[in-house]
Amino acid sequence: MMKNILMLRLSDYYEASPKEITLTINKVDAKPSKTPENLSAVWNDSLILNDISLSEYNDDNGTWSWEESTDLDVCETKSYNAIYTPIDGKNYNSVTLSVSVTVNKAEASVTADKEYIFMVSDDLILDNVKPSHSESEPTYNITKEPGSYEVTITLPESEHYNGATTQTSVIVLAKE
Repeated sequence: MMKNILMLRLSDYYEASPKEITLTINKVDAKPSKTPENLSAVWNDSLILNDISLSEYNDDNGTWSWEESTDLDVCETKSYNAIYTPIDGKNYNSVTLSVSVTVNKAEASVTADKEYIFMVSDDLILDNVKPSHSESEPTYNITKEPGSYEVTITLPESEHYNGATTQTSVIVLAKE
């Protein structure tokens, strides 16, 4: 609460007397110059909301932060509260904004040797096939007839990863 004495001079013909009045100046909501919206991150097994920085939306008058940090363990789009805290908290209120955050699936990869050689009678299993994660198993089909083939190894899409493919050469030799 602020007290001021206000004297008004109405004219040279009227006498003014001091009058005490009380002015109440209420805080107003801060008006950030930039607001976060439609943010995204790529999933990893330790991703939390605070990993998504809001610092690029800060300005000379205040800063943005997440209302609370939480694990982001599902690939989805969801809204979370961000708070703009003004530097001048005496005259301005903080502002809360709902911000849409999309957690995208991580990219996956699968590698294998460049070439495999089998006899028709062998079990046609590609060893040394390495997926980048363990959420899904790589799949492939090999023709058991003698010949030379390009085989596609597929790592299916999973809860947290996009699918991936790679090519390898397979030679199946006839039985001697």
